[in-house]
Amino acid sequence: VYLEGAYERPLNTALAATMGFVAFGLMSIAIGVSARNETASAFNRNIIHDRNQLLLYGIALLFVFLPTELAFLQSFLGTTSLTGEQWLLAIAAAILLLLVDEVIKFFLRRSRS
Repeated sequence: VYLEGAYERPLNTALAATMGFVAFGLMSIAIGVSARNETASAFNRNIIHDRNQLLLYGIALLFVFLPTELAFLQSFLGTTSLTGEQWLLAIAAAILLLLVDEVIKFFLRRSRS
């Protein structure tokens, strides 16, 4: 009975589109960080040395953040503002994807040595 009430609520398509946009955007950035090397970990200091790549990651983060917070971009793209919990959910999905890729890289390094 409780689930039935949850599914009967009207859907907010703008919120769903925004969550999808943010989650997939952040996951794309996480895979971009991880794809710098096939077997080396993304959690090393080499990422700091390439300032151009850091600039591109920053621009990508802005392109994910700004359409959800600026009113004129929200109306143009059909997005809406997210709560802190929704941002954390999208960030957690990106971190989880990065950690899964790191586990795969660990086993690749182990099998190659």
